[in-house]
Amino acid sequence: MKPIASQDYYELSSAQKRLYVIHELNKDDTSYNMPVIEEISGTFDVARCMKAIKQVVNRHEAFRTSFELRDEKTVQIIHEEVDLPIEYQEADEEEAKNIVNHFIRPFDLAKAPLLRVGIIKISNEKHILMIDMHHIISDGLSMDVFVKEFLLLYQGETLEPLKLQYKDYCAWQNELLNSEQMRTQEKILA
Repeated sequence: MKPIASQDYYELSSAQKRLYVIHELNKDDTSYNMPVIEEISGTFDVARCMKAIKQVVNRHEAFRTSFELRDEKTVQIIHEEVDLPIEYQEADEEEAKNIVNHFIRPFDLAKAPLLRVGIIKISNEKHILMIDMHHIISDGLSMDVFVKEFLLLYQGETLEPLKLQYKDYCAWQNELLNSEQMRTQEKILA
């Protein structure tokens, strides 16, 4: 399969459509946030961490995507660049717990990135890395990819360019759902 042509906006997958509707019904809900909170012991290079995370975000269009209504249809907008501020704080153990508890908060789906990152330095040998993203741009598998690629980039590895992005899958899924083959299957099952 080949990537789809570049456009101003793209269709959503079936799962994204569902998640968008659920989000619109309760914009203050965090049930579909996907947080990862990791305690890191030993030497940790904060600047290298920030660089690696930004490289992953630049690599995957899904992490640079926002959602909005256009012509009464929800679409995804892929931004060439996004500002990903990384929250950095120094705190003791008790303050760190409070920071972690307040890190997970609702996202505005119209504003990319739908991902936030925070780092808490507790000591030179102890940090907490916090990553939170909305499920509309990620799932368990893509979270695993995010973490794997982050670790490789943090270690100085170079990754091959991606040939396909999530928008390509969305287009293929929608093409299949609107195909004559699918309409025939629906008639058979009806």
